[in-house]
Amino acid sequence: MEGRYYLVFISFCIIHIVQAQQGFISLDCGLPTNDSPYIEPVTGLVFSSDADHTQSGTSGRIQKDLETLHIKPYLFLRYFPDGVRSCYTLDVLQNIKYLIKAVFVYGNYDGFSDYPSFDLYLGPNMWARVDLEGKVNGTVEEVIHVPRSNSLQICLVKTGNSLPFVSALELRLLRNDTYVVPDVSLKKYPDDVFDRIWSPFFLPEWKQITTTLEVNNSNNFEPPKAALKSAAIPRDVNGTQLTINWTLDNPTEQVHLPRSKTLIFTLLLFSFSLLVILYTFSSSSLPSVSYPNQSDRTETSFVPSLEKFLIHKAPKLSIRDDTVHGESDDRKLDEMVFERENRLLNEDPGYPVGYPVKVYVYEMPKKFTLDLLWLFHNTYKETWNATSNGSPVHRLIEQHSVDYWLWADLISPESERRLKSVVRVHQQHEADFFYVPFFTTISFFLLEKQQCKALYREAVKWVTGQPAWKRSEGRDHIFPIHHPWSFKTVRKFVKNAIWLLPDMDSTGNWYKPGQVSLEKDLILPYVPNVDRCDANCLSESAPKRTTLLFFRGRLKRNAGGKIRAQLGAELSGVKDVIITEGTAGEGGKLAAQTGMRRSLFCLCPAGDTPSSARLFDAIVSGCIPVIVSDELELPFEGILDYKKVAVIVSSSDAIQPGWLINHLRSLTPSQVKEFQNRLAQYSRHFLYSSPAQPLGPEDLTWRMIAGKLVNIKLHTRRSQRVVKGARSICRCDCWRPNSTASNPLSSLLS
Repeated sequence: MEGRYYLVFISFCIIHIVQAQQGFISLDCGLPTNDSPYIEPVTGLVFSSDADHTQSGTSGRIQKDLETLHIKPYLFLRYFPDGVRSCYTLDVLQNIKYLIKAVFVYGNYDGFSDYPSFDLYLGPNMWARVDLEGKVNGTVEEVIHVPRSNSLQICLVKTGNSLPFVSALELRLLRNDTYVVPDVSLKKYPDDVFDRIWSPFFLPEWKQITTTLEVNNSNNFEPPKAALKSAAIPRDVNGTQLTINWTLDNPTEQVHLPRSKTLIFTLLLFSFSLLVILYTFSSSSLPSVSYPNQSDRTETSFVPSLEKFLIHKAPKLSIRDDTVHGESDDRKLDEMVFERENRLLNEDPGYPVGYPVKVYVYEMPKKFTLDLLWLFHNTYKETWNATSNGSPVHRLIEQHSVDYWLWADLISPESERRLKSVVRVHQQHEADFFYVPFFTTISFFLLEKQQCKALYREAVKWVTGQPAWKRSEGRDHIFPIHHPWSFKTVRKFVKNAIWLLPDMDSTGNWYKPGQVSLEKDLILPYVPNVDRCDANCLSESAPKRTTLLFFRGRLKRNAGGKIRAQLGAELSGVKDVIITEGTAGEGGKLAAQTGMRRSLFCLCPAGDTPSSARLFDAIVSGCIPVIVSDELELPFEGILDYKKVAVIVSSSDAIQPGWLINHLRSLTPSQVKEFQNRLAQYSRHFLYSSPAQPLGPEDLTWRMIAGKLVNIKLHTRRSQRVVKGARSICRCDCWRPNSTASNPLSSLLS
């Protein structure tokens, strides 16, 4: 950043105001109560113990040889070994502006030299992600906030293996007419007005000037006069430029220069002087001028996201390889799991429904993971050949690429992740679930048949040899098996695991009876083939939606998909209806996208399986789906209500002459508009992205899986203790009495 002035006064100073301030709250976290309060000798501020403001946590102290590096309030700390969310409750003044500062000095208090990371919340709202990695002198988080009640909560939330902690909490009253911004809490970095720490900033190419004259600091910000009495000018007498460069700590931060709030102070020197106070805000705080890092933008297209991952992220991965060599110690893992779960049972009132979900990601040999991704990357331009159903191979891999999107998010550094529903753990005994990152769809389509089968067998052998698999018989393991053709030859060996599926075909063509179920498995949406029609697109396309009903695809299908031919015959030639044959090639994608954006309703009949990607193409295109698939199971239906965004009709009704069109025409304009409004809100739930977004399909996946946890624990423990030869599942209708006692329910069960 450069500024050009004939004479420029720039005061980047950080001076500590030590005068007592009424309404200050200064907590030395972890300080023993018998040492409280005390006057901090450097600042003159009064600090007190935090013991009266939190009901949890344990006192700690930084390493002895590091104490000389820090002032007294940062020698003690409070860490939180129990539970996930630990909070402070503070008494504050309602509707009064505060500066809130949280200080974190790790100081190797636990002797592990393992720098923690965790989340910091202000009430229910995310404040900051605290990551101490590489910050040997600690870090500070600051925010300006206006409490809406007389009570304020500051919470630390555990997100991984490390324990949250805090060294000090400081609250400072501000004048309400300072830093006037829209009514939001905003993050300020790094200058401040009250209790600010200032230090000289000077470069060799500058010349320092000072004044003994009185300076005027009468404004809402009240900068200290001592800071205004020194300034810098170019050392070269002919110089007209001072150059200042600074680097943002976080590349996603934005720089905000409020035009109406630039502070200009008059200094009685040779001419006018200028003081510019800079603020940086987090990307969620204010709409302001920003220069985003292009590498951090959200990517929703599979191929560009994969390329970025392989080139920029994959080389940085440290893959440990979890391959089991020799006999695994299954009992040791079971004991560690018991100790953890027993502790949580006694300490966490929310157990066993913990949040976020804790997932251990297996670090498999590269032939199961990265090698397959590279195989697709290096060949996808050559895989335009169509499968037997007319779809290009690379397009099928893309629309079933849920395995990539989930894995890429899970293994990303915590500082880059945005989901709060799931956290990756690095110790198996800490996990609720185990994710198997094997790319079953890529291997099915791109490997030779026998080579693929051999790799499937190797993958199953690798996973089933894991101690965690043996402990639960795979019940807490997650397999992405999203294409119905993939993994068929070895499915029987992983039947207890959670399968991530596109649907649950009941014909027996794709899954054997009893192999899949809503209780055990999870339906995930296809990756849409078309681009999302965003708010601007929806607004622009609204007057162009003149087609009543649109369908483009293959009309000849097997099994439940035979209804397509019947619907095609019934609807062909009907006014305002477009039914055309087509495939999913590049030209087909454009034709489908254009047709959907010009239509009110999109026909979504069954295909070879009850589902098809067309449903999700329609949703992201703003075209109201008309679902004609009697056996269809829908993704995330425990969270989403599809009746609000789609017209769902039975096959028998849909093929009746004139019935479907009359039904659609009977919907009033207000009903259609209501469908469209809800559809616009729902589209985000079906857009896979990197980084994964809150309320996106990756997020909803983990929210749904969380609901399976209690039942999985039940069946895991039951399988470990049940007597050999006993019934595998106990229901009321299979209950039988002990031989030594009568059955009190026998009269009811007979």
